[in-house]
Amino acid sequence: PDVLDRMLEVGCDEMGVGNFSLKTRLGVSSPDEIMALMPIINRYPLAVLTVHARTAMQMYEGVTDKAAFRNVLEVAKVPVMYNGDATLDEADGRPLMIGRSFICSLADRPDAKTLFTRYMESSREELDGDMPVLGRMKELLSYWSQRPSWHRLWQSVKICRSTDELSMVVGC
Repeated sequence: PDVLDRMLEVGCDEMGVGNFSLKTRLGVSSPDEIMALMPIINRYPLAVLTVHARTAMQMYEGVTDKAAFRNVLEVAKVPVMYNGDATLDEADGRPLMIGRSFICSLADRPDAKTLFTRYMESSREELDGDMPVLGRMKELLSYWSQRPSWHRLWQSVKICRSTDELSMVVGC
């Protein structure tokens, strides 16, 4: 609790009111551990509190604890964002943090290569130079490589040295 308090104090002071956010899980081993920290969290002017609705011990296994997440919503004095195998229905009109499972699911879409191409084009506009774009695209494909339709490409993707080469390997 003391470390969290100091971190939030320094972060909010440095970033300014409403410019610092916190992402956390429900707890380390128990989903109710966050409730003991909520009085500390509520003292600070956070932009958002993002809560992954699992414990640290669960990592990404098992089901999310939506009841524990609702408990956080009831006491939070800051905006709260849901995280953890989220669907749009679960967001319930609230902001939603998109994580690994959603990114991986994009690989299964019939327009995945089109999405890949659009993301690469956007990354070229945003980033400076081919290497940062190549790194970003390889990171995306590292998630997609967990899907059977993309898995076979991964060995070739890893050794690509340019985005043009990557586009050829992916077939875009």
